[in-house]
Amino acid sequence: MSHAQAPRPLAPAGTGPLAEPVLESAPFALEISRFACRCGAQGDSCQPYHGFWQYLRLLGLGKTMSGFSAEFVAAIRQAAQTHRGPSFRVLISGCADYSAYAHVLAGCAGLSVQPRVTALDLCATPLILSRWYARRHGGDLAAVCSDILDHRHPGGYELILTSSFLGYFPPARRAELFSRYAALLAPGGRLIFTTRLRPGAEDQLVPFGPDQKEALVRTVVDSLTELSGLGLDRREAAQLAAAYADLCASYPVNGEASLRRLAEAAGLLWLDCDRRRSEAARPGVTGPTVGAAEYLFVTLGRPA
Repeated sequence: MSHAQAPRPLAPAGTGPLAEPVLESAPFALEISRFACRCGAQGDSCQPYHGFWQYLRLLGLGKTMSGFSAEFVAAIRQAAQTHRGPSFRVLISGCADYSAYAHVLAGCAGLSVQPRVTALDLCATPLILSRWYARRHGGDLAAVCSDILDHRHPGGYELILTSSFLGYFPPARRAELFSRYAALLAPGGRLIFTTRLRPGAEDQLVPFGPDQKEALVRTVVDSLTELSGLGLDRREAAQLAAAYADLCASYPVNGEASLRRLAEAAGLLWLDCDRRRSEAARPGVTGPTVGAAEYLFVTLGRPA
């Protein structure tokens, strides 16, 4: 993708297609991440992820909504259409940026329901980005800085959506996550999510290997001409790419059977599942969050 490509016009909610102002938001996300990204118990910060993610998207190295953008919009729309009542309560569980919220607005465009969206994340940076997007589109968004396992909502949500989130949880905690989702769903509500598939022990964290890290940094630096004028120089790009590779790792999900067991244990209905291979936009770059991979797009439901 070239920097010469102009961003699509921003369309008000309910009047146009999905609007993703990545060119505009990339330097903004990098700037706010410097003070808004949280530090973990070991002093590590998510800044290399949240501050760099928009640039990775521009370079074709970041998969927006795990590459299932159209499927998310369609599933959100279907859930909204089947909902009865003027208010459609939606929870976004884990945000890389504003993209999930943009997909909710696109999915509900032109419908009689009014989406009331809660964006939840441990870090303030993606929440600030989501509020920034909401102000431009007149949407109803509540931003909550919290662990999903601690979140409560008395009325429940008609829809919960999340993308590539399950890999942050080891198998020992996944049952708790799905039970929390089940408790947060209103009767008849739906949970839609994507997850990357990979072999290997599900309790063994998979990081970027040394060669994968080197390839990512080299590709980012070699592609910087595509990002000219977006506030990122060669030295900082290399540092962010290296830090991103050091930070990002995930626990494997082996296949559909693992997810079916989690859904059943939480009392959720298995409604739909689509398996697809996502190809690499940049050949030679691989890792737990980049490169070609198999993904599942899953819809679960709470019994009415």
